[in-house]
Amino acid sequence: DPRNAQAVEIFTGAFPAEFGGSRQGAVVNVISGGTEGSGGRGSGGALTLGAGTLGAPDARLVQHFNAGRAQISLALNGQSSNRGLDAPSRDAEHDKSSNSDQFLRIALPMGERDLLAADLSNQFASFQIPINTMFSPQSPYVAVPGTDDVQREYDRFASLSFTHTSKDGNGYVRVVPWMRWNRVAYDGDLASDVLANVVNPDGSLTQQNGLRQDRVVTYAGLRASVFRVSDHHALKIGLDVQQSDLRSSALIRIAGSPDFIDNVAGKGTQTGAYVQDKWTPNPRLAISAGLRYDHSTGFTAGSQLSPRLEINDEVGHGTVLHAYVGRLYAAPSLEDTRRDAVVTQTSSTATPVYDPKPERDTY
Repeated sequence: DPRNAQAVEIFTGAFPAEFGGSRQGAVVNVISGGTEGSGGRGSGGALTLGAGTLGAPDARLVQHFNAGRAQISLALNGQSSNRGLDAPSRDAEHDKSSNSDQFLRIALPMGERDLLAADLSNQFASFQIPINTMFSPQSPYVAVPGTDDVQREYDRFASLSFTHTSKDGNGYVRVVPWMRWNRVAYDGDLASDVLANVVNPDGSLTQQNGLRQDRVVTYAGLRASVFRVSDHHALKIGLDVQQSDLRSSALIRIAGSPDFIDNVAGKGTQTGAYVQDKWTPNPRLAISAGLRYDHSTGFTAGSQLSPRLEINDEVGHGTVLHAYVGRLYAAPSLEDTRRDAVVTQTSSTATPVYDPKPERDTY
């Protein structure tokens, strides 16, 4: 619930040392509040119902309440549409989508300066893959009527966080073990997929392939951090560790050929450690310096030490000079195992070597 956010920080490239280890285009860091400590929201909530054209109902429920000393926040939402991914034809065909989210947070004060909190979330999304059954120069891909390709996405997350606040209120220690389960299943209608065609400019037809794919990744991790603020410094030291387990199965069907089955399993780890300090010698100047170390294993391994420095100087009223330089490291995802190009004969070799490398950047 946006009303539960105390502050929102958005980083679009100038990442502090706290963030890294995986691919990221941006970081939205929501600093929540309203359920912790004596300043909780108490009881209350909101129910929002909506409806729109193209079969688009929308329902959202946010509720806060207390159960003894425990403060509980619940958020539920669901929506659907008859035109989800948008169709390659003027009239939407086979284009329904739906998604739903459930979130529960239980915060239990363990005394004046200790807080134990549990977070649970479940997300589901389903997308029908739009089809076009009538040829036109703008839509040369022609599918069989009734083709039923659907992608389903599942995500479940659970964490338990313990926070100890210093006696003067200027620092804390936090430990967060967490788990996540993620699944993406592409259910192709193989019998119909191989009957689809692309109409070429010369009028000839190129027959298409069918695909079924199911990827499941299970994560377990631990985050630990120590934070301390003073008149001119905000120091944070942290450690992030995680292990991931991948199970991927894919089946590609090409008319007139045996099915190509590709099953892959693997394990990977990511370890990140960082120290960062924000120094504000005066109200107009802020200097953030940090150092991060990342190490990853999986289908390939790598590591990197990444220094980062950011300066924001208010050189005039309403005018801020910003400078940043930093190294970034992103471990390759275990999901980078797809071999579709080989089967569809667009690869230069029938037996390619899969050797994804960590991404390394200077920004």
